[in-house]
Amino acid sequence: MDISIERIVNGPMKQNCYILSNSNKEAVIIDPGSEDKRIQDFIQSNELSVLGILATHAHLDHIGGVQKLVEFYNVPFYLHSMDSGILRRADLYKFVFKIKGNFKVPKKFQPLDDKIKTVLKKGAFNIQLFHTPGHTKGSVSFLIQDHMFSGDLLLKDKIGRTDLPGGDNIAIKYSLRKLTQLQQSIHIHPGHYDVTTIVRELKQNIELRRIINEG
Repeated sequence: MDISIERIVNGPMKQNCYILSNSNKEAVIIDPGSEDKRIQDFIQSNELSVLGILATHAHLDHIGGVQKLVEFYNVPFYLHSMDSGILRRADLYKFVFKIKGNFKVPKKFQPLDDKIKTVLKKGAFNIQLFHTPGHTKGSVSFLIQDHMFSGDLLLKDKIGRTDLPGGDNIAIKYSLRKLTQLQQSIHIHPGHYDVTTIVRELKQNIELRRIINEG
């Protein structure tokens, strides 16, 4: 069954939220950084039923809208357990980066870990989990069909930062190498900037090419 992907760009940091839906009117939300009202309007106008909310990592620009959506739709929120510390310090992240907005930081989540191979399997959704640390310890990427939601691991013409809390320069190199071993035609839906593909980044992303060539 085919899926539809709606991208909503959130706030001044231009973070990408993705709403995945299928012909059964089921939906999952990935990285709702803010703009919860716009997300709700899209869900309502398309008569979708939300199954869950997933986060690639716990930085506030990716989870700022989670709690309101969890309360509104009464659905689980999925996050890797190794990012729980960042979640607890989300208010500090808001202060450091001067992020404006009345965000409610989620207190509970369904923990993901390396033993879980499938996050959500219902109807047409069979979302695979890849633990891809580096930007944070608990950073993950989600794969559904030929679409990878990579968070802040791999971006168009860029790679993720490692100078933020939980960042690890060695780990991100390992994660990027693992990602590029997948089918090269896979579409990459990053946490910021435009959609790209693995094959394009291998050809044109200078930072990624340097890491791959390091071996």
